[in-house]
Amino acid sequence: MSTPLAIAIAARDLTRHELARRVDCSPVWIGQLVSGRARPSPALAERIAQEVDIPAGDLFAEADQDVVVSFVRRTTTASGVPEFLEDEVIAESVASILRGTG
Repeated sequence: MSTPLAIAIAARDLTRHELARRVDCSPVWIGQLVSGRARPSPALAERIAQEVDIPAGDLFAEADQDVVVSFVRRTTTASGVPEFLEDEVIAESVASILRGTG
């Protein structure tokens, strides 16, 4: 499953180790955040968001939200992709592809 953070790291040609160094935390912790097994503190979320130039709310959604679907919706809207990608069914389809399940 690709999370918004994993996608952002890959899109910027960063490694988890490099991001960890830049935000002053361990690579293991970044791995936990990337996998979605852990949630960052608000301060760490902001440092990571600044490094990857994506709002923290887009990288780390509330626990009851599907972060991949949320990221797809916000990214497609912000990039000017046609509105049909804002549709719930299509956003879920794109998200499943990003997760590797579609």
